[in-house]
Amino acid sequence: QRLIIEARREDYGGQRFTSARLKSKHAWTYGRLQIKAKLPSGRGLWPAIWMVSIISSKDLYFSAGSASSSTILWQCLLAG
Repeated sequence: QRLIIEARREDYGGQRFTSARLKSKHAWTYGRLQIKAKLPSGRGLWPAIWMVSIISSKDLYFSAGSASSSTILWQCLLAG
């Protein structure tokens, strides 16, 4: 099975591009995700795949006291 997420050059809400935000039905505590992605490059683009912890008590940064509970910590897998 394949999931295709496509960024489009179109005006929407005052922005010149649209993309996607997805929420999974599943959560992982341990393991490995393998992602194969073709990410665009260009001026003004920041191609990335973002993941966020759904349980703040399980997040190491929250546990260490480096961030407040109101802060959303993002883990970012950037294209190299």
